[in-house]
Amino acid sequence: MKNLFCEKSVLGNEASVEQFFVNRLLTWLGYDDSRILPKTSIKEITIAKGSKKLKYKPDYIVLGATKKPRWISDAKGTGEDLQDWVEQCASYCLNINKGVKKPDRVRYFMLTNGLTTDVWEWDGAAPVLSLSFSDFVSGNAKAKALKELLGADVVDTWEAAPSAEKVTLVRPSPSSINALFAACNNFIYKHDNISPAAAFHEFVKVIFLKIRADRELHKKFPKEMKAGEPIAASAVPFSVRWIEGLEGQHPSPLDVQFQQLVEALEKEVVAGSKKRIFDKGERLNLQPDTAKAVVGMLEDQDLFGIDEDLNGRLFETFLNSTMRGRELGQYFTPRSVVKLMVGLADLHATKDHVDSIIDPCCGTGGFLIEALAVMSRQVAENTALSTGERAKLFKRIKEDAIFGIDVGREPPIARIARINMYLHGDGGSRIYIAEALDKDLEHQGYLSPETAAEVKELRKYLAGSDGFDVILTNPPFSKEYDPKVPSSRKLLAEYDVQGVVGNKSSIRSSILFLERYADLLKPGGRVLAVIDDSILGGDRYAWARDFIRERFIVKAVISLPGDAFQRSGARVKTSIIYLAKKTGDEDAQGDVFMWYCTSVGVDDSARQRVLAEDAVRREAAKKEIAAVVEAFKDSQQGQAPGNLVPAARIKDRLDVKSCLLKPGRKMGEWKKAGLEVGPLSTWLAPREEESTAGADDTVQLLSVRYDGFPEQEATVRDSIDYPRLYVARAGDVVVSHINAVNGAIAVLPPEMDGGVVSTEYTVLTPKDGVDPYAVWSILRSPEVRAELMTRSTGLGRYRIKSDLLLEELNIPSPTTKAVVQRAKAFHDALKMEAQAQELRNQAQAAVEQDLGLRSKTAENIIAAFKPPR
Repeated sequence: MKNLFCEKSVLGNEASVEQFFVNRLLTWLGYDDSRILPKTSIKEITIAKGSKKLKYKPDYIVLGATKKPRWISDAKGTGEDLQDWVEQCASYCLNINKGVKKPDRVRYFMLTNGLTTDVWEWDGAAPVLSLSFSDFVSGNAKAKALKELLGADVVDTWEAAPSAEKVTLVRPSPSSINALFAACNNFIYKHDNISPAAAFHEFVKVIFLKIRADRELHKKFPKEMKAGEPIAASAVPFSVRWIEGLEGQHPSPLDVQFQQLVEALEKEVVAGSKKRIFDKGERLNLQPDTAKAVVGMLEDQDLFGIDEDLNGRLFETFLNSTMRGRELGQYFTPRSVVKLMVGLADLHATKDHVDSIIDPCCGTGGFLIEALAVMSRQVAENTALSTGERAKLFKRIKEDAIFGIDVGREPPIARIARINMYLHGDGGSRIYIAEALDKDLEHQGYLSPETAAEVKELRKYLAGSDGFDVILTNPPFSKEYDPKVPSSRKLLAEYDVQGVVGNKSSIRSSILFLERYADLLKPGGRVLAVIDDSILGGDRYAWARDFIRERFIVKAVISLPGDAFQRSGARVKTSIIYLAKKTGDEDAQGDVFMWYCTSVGVDDSARQRVLAEDAVRREAAKKEIAAVVEAFKDSQQGQAPGNLVPAARIKDRLDVKSCLLKPGRKMGEWKKAGLEVGPLSTWLAPREEESTAGADDTVQLLSVRYDGFPEQEATVRDSIDYPRLYVARAGDVVVSHINAVNGAIAVLPPEMDGGVVSTEYTVLTPKDGVDPYAVWSILRSPEVRAELMTRSTGLGRYRIKSDLLLEELNIPSPTTKAVVQRAKAFHDALKMEAQAQELRNQAQAAVEQDLGLRSKTAENIIAAFKPPR
């Protein structure tokens, strides 16, 4: 026999009555989890039963719209007599109602053993309603009466007056969200005396509850929430008001919400529909006052549906507090870089085809979230789809199309990615904790039984799949696998590319991933990955480029600015490489789209504080992304020839600087304008006067700043590591080999005559009739510095050799009348600067003398206690 909720045969002990009957009954009455306090969240009290004192608490306290207790429910086994428990329920209601005004009191309690269900007024002498198992069927009068008595909508009418209070939730801005998340982090860390990592984990729990609550508000009040209009305060479960309404019932009301969340998620984990986010039975481990204060900081914000820009800040804020420097490089990809790569991928989600996507080192899930957003938007905007078709596609995208893998276990980055995905509308059902480079997924080290089962699921999926359509990823650059280490040797044995390197050298993970991409993609599948420029252009990685050309067609290479990964502390020069897996030997390499970005990746500062200039940078990055994506699409149609590089140009190097840029770009234009053009050696000659200073002699060691001015420091010769030093004379042009491209080129003033430089500098002396400041202004111009970059072979650091500087670099003549006239202004400026400095020195000395502000004692104190440099 079966009713609305279950078969009678499944009912037996108290647990089965609670699970199969009461839980479903409460849902049928219209209550969601936020309005049901489970037994684990209820305070136990001492009650009288005859002459005895007993500890007692019911299974559930059911809350009204204002989250005040309204009635209680207690389940018993099918063999128990409900009458035996009436006194305990009534006593518990009495305890709750102490000091509570009549309109806000608990009104009823319900006792059930599944076979019989009785509802009592809390102080009544007999049940007001009694139902049998068979009464819970559609159309039954008693079932209807129960719904009219205790249904959620009916109970809400008991609280009509308080619901008049309104609140408005506001959408946070990028500037406010940074400060808000940082403030929450600091508050938890300082007030609960826990580690930054623990503070991060606790705040993730709180933010999870917040976004989940805001999602429900958007479902319940779609019009008001979208428009930012007021809603009933009583309907907002994540609020100080709600906490204060329950403080008498539980020491930590927010923990009650979290336990309900964990229980709901656990059911999905057990059912196999979701992967684990929180441990079974996990609690909110914040002091109640701390939790309440953090809720107060967040309650007025509407965080549901915040885009990945804002959501990403949450994880970056807290991971930044737990890790530093290079560790972060594997977790953070600048959001504008993510948007550009997903835009170039041109993802598709239609009735006929949904792209399958994987990020084998997904970090906190940035690529996956952007892919989810782009494909979901396609479905939402497709007017040709029916409501049912649209819902089916949404489900397919979220549950079957997007995969992520990450090996990080401390902190558990894949679990953080699951949280991130869940907060964006997906449960992270396809995000796995595993070593993606392990081809057979057999050498995973110690795994919990649950994680091992997840890896087995992934192994089974990959074995039965023909591959993914798209890989979007930013692999770790610095991690290496050493064949001398047994665990690495097992993994490397699976790789063809290891045969090229041999078993004597360690190999970088980013190179192994090139082969792994080919394994994971279906023929014709495409990969967009961040890649270290040294692999694209360095001499030692020519074999890796051969491997790329063997397995893939190179579609595009996009150079990223050197500071693109400043937020993670990484200083590696990188690019985006777009490859298509070959479908057969007949696939021929065509022209390659190349572009160098100036704004993408540098629009999100590493500092916490947000400045007005950040908005300008973000807008510049947004425009650049649109320009690159449009130009790439044009190039696929045979347009945008200026950004296409012939296949012959990528037979060796693949970096944009080497393949796209052409030396001497301005020479024709200069000559056309009638200018004399020639190598720098036409006007300057190298000075090769080696210093003869002895080991104990003091020398004036010169250096050149980016602004083009020299500095010197008295240094003992023996403390300088360079074997040779060269002398520079007044009027010489001193050029830094390392930083000339940054403007580190100076004219030596008379007061620094005789200073010395290391072999990292070239000293040039002007030939007769050549003004050094005329040459200085030309060499420091953007065009000439760009030419130096183009001609240098370096990647990321552009070292300039003397012969390149003198013989390969062509510049317009510095002896033309116009340039000589302009150079006079530099001399005049130097004189005025010297005069200004002299005036400052005189004024300072006069003040010190007039007020007695200089003494030998003061100078000795400064010398003795000045801090270390």
